Amino acid sequence: MTSGEHKELMGFLERKFEGMDGRFDSLESRVDRNSEDIRELSVLVDRNYGLIQTVAEGVVTVDRKLDRKVDELRADVEAGFRGQSELLTASHRDLDRRLRVLERQVDRPEEGR
Repeated sequence: MTSGEHKELMGFLERKFEGMDGRFDSLESRVDRNSEDIRELSVLVDRNYGLIQTVAEGVVTVDRKLDRKVDELRADVEAGFRGQSELLTASHRDLDRRLRVLERQVDRPEEGR
């Protein structure tokens, strides 16, 4: 190889290596940006996990309160039905007594007057 060919080869290799250096620099820059993006995403994921956990705990709390309220309402309704049933039973007993009195009067008109 002649001195000129050697210089030409060295120039060619130098240009290629400079191009490769540029590509490596570009890749390194992209990796750095991606690493930063990954760190930011990690922070957001952690923050969202905390928020999701807080919401989940709130849902559990509301669910428990709702269950208690449903139980209270059910007890109130049952108590109301018992009260109505007792009133109706007493009313029917009184009506039944009065109806029997009237039936006796119809069956034996002379006794009722």
